[in-house]
Amino acid sequence: MADRASTEHEPTAVDDVRRVREQIAAKHRGNMREHMEETNRIFEQLRAKLNLKLVLPPDDSCARKAGG
Repeated sequence: MADRASTEHEPTAVDDVRRVREQIAAKHRGNMREHMEETNRIFEQLRAKLNLKLVLPPDDSCARKAGG
């Protein structure tokens, strides 16, 4: 008898993102530029709504200083 964990799947945030990404991809029929433009537009709306700050990655000089 299979245990319950292997037969049932509780959706996660990753599943939600995957579902939306697949819908956007289908809408644009493989046109990556349109897909990215819509994804970026959605991201910017959510970033503003949630008041998220954009954090830029460190420049290469930080890696050199750390010995990387």
